[in-house]
Formats: sequence, C-alpha cells, structure tokens
Amino acid sequence: MRKNSLYVIIGFLVASFAFASCLNSDDQDYELTSDAVISSFSIGNIGREVVGKTHDGKSDSVYIDSIRASQYRFTINQMTGEIYNADSLPVGTPVNKVATRLGMAYGYYVTYMKNGQDTLWTSTDSIDFTRDVIFKAYALSGAQRRYTVRLNVHQQDPDSLQWTQVTNTNFALTAAEHKAVYYRGGMGIFYKQNDEVRLLTSNDGVTWTEIEPDAVGKTIDYTSVIAGNEAVYALVGNQLYSSFDGATWNAVAGDVRLKQLLAYSPLTYTLYGLSEDGTQILSASEEESLMAWSNGGSVEAGTFPGKNLSYAVLPSSNNLNVERLVLAGTDTHMRDAVQEDSVAAVWSKLSNAAAWTFIDRRHQSNTAYQLPNLEKLTMVTFDGKLYAFGGRGVTAKHATTPSFQYIYESLDYGLSWKPKTSKVMFPMEQDENSARRAFLGRPANFSCVVDADEYLWIFWSEWTDEEQTYPAEVWKGRINRLGFAQ
Repeated sequence: MRKNSLYVIIGFLVASFAFASCLNSDDQDYELTSDAVISSFSIGNIGREVVGKTHDGKSDSVYIDSIRASQYRFTINQMTGEIYNADSLPVGTPVNKVATRLGMAYGYYVTYMKNGQDTLWTSTDSIDFTRDVIFKAYALSGAQRRYTVRLNVHQQDPDSLQWTQVTNTNFALTAAEHKAVYYRGGMGIFYKQNDEVRLLTSNDGVTWTEIEPDAVGKTIDYTSVIAGNEAVYALVGNQLYSSFDGATWNAVAGDVRLKQLLAYSPLTYTLYGLSEDGTQILSASEEESLMAWSNGGSVEAGTFPGKNLSYAVLPSSNNLNVERLVLAGTDTHMRDAVQEDSVAAVWSKLSNAAAWTFIDRRHQSNTAYQLPNLEKLTMVTFDGKLYAFGGRGVTAKHATTPSFQYIYESLDYGLSWKPKTSKVMFPMEQDENSARRAFLGRPANFSCVVDADEYLWIFWSEWTDEEQTYPAEVWKGRINRLGFAQ
C-alpha cells in the first residue's frame, strides 16, 4: 500500500511535467521549483517506564511517565542536512516507536528510510529512531534534499551522582585524621605525622606532592584550617596564622585571640572565628588585612559545636548580592530527655546580617528531619544544595547507625535534612553475593572538598578491619548534568 502511494505521487509529478510542456506551447516558460526544505520538525509524546517507591517508601513500583515532546526543540541545520534535539531526552526514553510532525517550505512530499527502502512519510507513522533516520524532501521539479534525523537520549540520569575511583595515583596517607581544603585551584590535605603537621597537594587528584611546612606550620591546629581568598588560615594555640602556600606561615597582626575558626564568606571576603572564651562569634575582612574584628553575637552555652565543625556557603534565593552561611558540628553537650545528643548543631546567617542564628531543635520530640550526630560529620555545598555525611550515628535511644549509610540533603539552608535513598548516594561495589554501598561500615578516616568543576572529592586514609589493611583511596563524584556540555 505504501509503495502504491509512492507511485501515485510520482505519477502526479510526471503529469505535472507534461502539463508544463503543454504550457510551453504558448511560448511562455513555466519553471517548477527545485526547493524542498523541511522547515520545522517535532515529535509526539513518548511513554516510558519509571521505577519509583510506593507510598510507604519500602518497595519499588513501576509506572508509565509521559514525556512531553513539546519541551524538546529540534535544530534544523540546512547547510549540513542535520535535524536533532540539542536538549537530550531523559535517560531510558524508548525511541523505537516515535510519531513525528514536520513542516515544509516549497516541498511536495517527504520519504524516510525504513528497512532499507524509501517510504512515504505520514504523521501517523511510528518511526524507529534507535539509529539515525534519513529523510528526503522532494520538490515539484523532482529535486530532493536529504536530512539525517537524530534523537539524542541521555545515557546517564542527569540528576544522579556518578562516582569514579582514581586508581592511577601515588596518593598514600596513613594518618586517620586529616583536613582537606580547596585553594587556588588545587587540593590540599593537612595531617599530623610523628607530632608534626604535614601537607599533601594535588591539582588533579592523581599526582600528589608532599610539602613539609616550616617550623610554625608543623605546629598548627590542622583541623582549624580554612581557605580564604588571599591565604589559608589556621590557629596555633589561640593565635591566628596565615599562609600563601601551606608551607610558610606568618602570624596575623592584631590582638585577636580565637578558640576556633568557623567559616569564610567568598562574597564579602570575611573570616569568622569563635572568641577565646567561646562566648562571641567574631569576624574580620581580608580586605582590611583582618585587623578590625567585629562582634557577630553571643553564643548560648551548650549550643555551639565543639567538634567536627564544617561550614557551607550558598547564594541567597532572592538576592545575588547576599550569601547564606551555614555551620554544622557535633559535641554540643545539649543533652535532654529527647535527643541525648542524637542530632548535630546547626547555625546560620546571611552575609549582610550582623548576627548568627542557632537553629534550635532541642525540645522537639520528632528528630526525623534533623541533621544526625555522625562521627566526623562533614557538610558541603554541592549542586547548589547542602549535603552532609559521616561515620556512625547515635540515635535518641542510644543505638548506633551504620557509618556512611546515607548522604543527607537540605533544601532549606539547614532547617531540615533528609537521607537520600536514590540518585545522590555513595558508590556501589559488588562482593561475592550482592551489590552494596562501597563505604558502608568504614571507619571515618576521610576528608573531602568540592572543586571548581563541581566534583565532590573524598580522600580515605589507610584503614584496617578485623581481616586486613586497606590502602588509601581517592574518589570523585559529580552530578551527571553538571558535566553535560552547555
């Protein structure tokens, strides 16, 4: 039937040519156009199977999701004869039966290649786009223009966190405790060995260089190191020191005395610290050489984290000139009958506000959406959100949770937290029986940074279980869409 339709069309073309010849007998020239241009192209909605959770969140269910084809515009390159969607269809989209719509300028009809033969196109056809399809647009003169039509489909879930272990590296680290920072386009890991602080640096995570700090640098509190714009900062006792390269350290002028370094705002070039007596949050600007320290508010006793302190910076949702700074940590000793230190402490401030605010959850009986108290709790800004993770946790009933079971996410600047059970998770590994989370159950011998390319790096020092000793590891992960070409 399709071939017969094609022959009918060809017959009409022949008749047109004959009619044109008759007109020529009146000494007038009639020229049929040779232009045949596909001027628009689109596809119909596509159904795909999606695996999700049932309402109880305990089991998988399969449902059909309809992809709205109008969201995906097609580019038509008339010079190269290519038609394609620059914005790829979602991962797993079936493209073996796709309805198409097209518009033509000057053209007469269109065919496409099916089973190696030209087939007359209609808008009701279901076309297999698992491979590129050749379309031909025919003009009234019989001339044709060829187009290669390609349907791009994401091969990776754009919102999933894809992990890679860096294996061709000289990375070696035996110290269980270490602190990583990202500074001036490179990564640095501070650690202590034989009672002296040392430093590993790398620009790519593959090649690592050992740096021996000067006499002062060997005595810094490496857990306090924070990267600013002009330098990295650390404490020696209660004295603030700075270093351009992590090797040579100099005391910062001024009489400020600090118990802890807390955070750094890249928008305002401001460094924050806790006063020596632990009662005030202080701040100073790099642009003023950290000479003038301001009071950012009092700290209520028992509410400020004393261990595992980390900070993150997020842009304000409604003002690009304002940042939101969030602090999180553990060991606050804010014990009561409900929590028994089962949750971490979270503090927050806007960069244009004077005071920090403690997110007080001590008297809430429901701890489901609070940041849990995890061993070596670490919080980062990643993909424009807050994420936190760590080793074993402590529940309100004094039970322990497995280490590195979940990555916790906050979408509201640290007010509430939820464990991720899909897409943004730790990598999988295959053992003899089944797949499991690669980091599950490990001791918290890690540190991490997020680099300028939106990679989350996790550095594991050598660790031992009951059976064997495992070497140091370097892992990097990125949300797939952050690596897609723009």
